Amino acid sequence: MTTELQDRFTLCQVSPDDWVIFDMSLNDDVHRLVACVSEHDGFVQVRWFRNLPLPEQFATRDEALGMLLALDLTAAARPAALASAS
Repeated sequence: MTTELQDRFTLCQVSPDDWVIFDMSLNDDVHRLVACVSEHDGFVQVRWFRNLPLPEQFATRDEALGMLLALDLTAAARPAALASAS
């Protein structure tokens, strides 16, 4: 895994039990938020904000981040398109 890929995503704590994953390659873009991670009794629940082929439950937050880093991110990690209100 390249350093560039490892530096692309960061896990930030926002409360004692909640974390967010940011895509640092998007600077201040609204799509920078990739996921919210909440710790529960013995597992973490992940809410992905991108269309990713990843589960929503992991043993640890580091496992969730590791699975994200393991993906081929060239196409899979693009922000999901917002539905247009017509």
